[in-house]
Amino acid sequence: MTKMSFYGLSALTYQLIKNEIADIYADAVVRYAGTGSTEIAYVLSDEPGSRYIFTADDKWAFDRLLNECIKTAVQLGLYSIMIPVPDEVSVSDALSLAGESLPDRDLLVILAASEDHETDLPEEISSGIDEYLMSKLDSFELMNFSLKDEECSYEEPVYEEPVRKRSFKAFRASEPCESAARYDKPDDYLMGSVPMAAMSAAAGMSLDERVKHLSDTWQETLLSIIDEKGYTDAEVYKKANVDRKLFSKIRSNPSYQPKKITAVAFALALELNPDESRDFIARAGYAFSESSVFDLIIMYFIENKVFDIYQINLALFEHDQPTIGG
Repeated sequence: MTKMSFYGLSALTYQLIKNEIADIYADAVVRYAGTGSTEIAYVLSDEPGSRYIFTADDKWAFDRLLNECIKTAVQLGLYSIMIPVPDEVSVSDALSLAGESLPDRDLLVILAASEDHETDLPEEISSGIDEYLMSKLDSFELMNFSLKDEECSYEEPVYEEPVRKRSFKAFRASEPCESAARYDKPDDYLMGSVPMAAMSAAAGMSLDERVKHLSDTWQETLLSIIDEKGYTDAEVYKKANVDRKLFSKIRSNPSYQPKKITAVAFALALELNPDESRDFIARAGYAFSESSVFDLIIMYFIENKVFDIYQINLALFEHDQPTIGG
């Protein structure tokens, strides 16, 4: 299966979740049944958290299912749909197939897979992350399970932050707890007065230019880097797996305060190096923590100059961490 990137022409963004996560809101939820029908059946939902229930024949190939569900969701004017990934389809293949869909409006596809679903993450990346985690953590007991609610909930208040069931995979915290605490520094440090050493890595900037940007807000820094690197807005928000509505909201507000997971998404989309990434999220009031599995996985990819949001999300999914974007 060809690996797909989600920053081409598609207006589609996605999330990966585990089947056992409860309280996820989506406009439509897909169910499978032996209907024998050649079309998607849909009815108004009486279940909390969804407007419609879509029913598809369980014999359909997954690519057909995705295309029909996405087409029906767009026809109904919906903005999100949750689709269970069948056991025989890997998470990687599900993402690839979703990436081949090109809806003509913004649509969030939530792919729900089981705890034991294969991701097809390349072995060298999977083992590299495991070795990286072991090298950074003095004790597995120190690991934080995931981000705090206010750091990883999605920017658009469509979904409640899910409650994840504990699993017993390697590199899992013994108890969920807060992670990636904000810098224990004065407020002016949080808002951008970071050490000059962190700014010195900014490509092509003179000392005067770096000094001029020291007090920039997170939003101003984001837009400045987009211009410096010659990117278009669409290239960046699609690489970040963020929809155009959210980016428009960010662009229009110089004081915009992102969730941590959104700040991280744009650091990856901008392909920032470690120092630049730390500076970038610090301007939103956040820091990377070596006791957070989420943060360590992100830093592994940044340090290895791998910025493919597709592979990063597969790795986060494997370790029961919230995925980027959507």
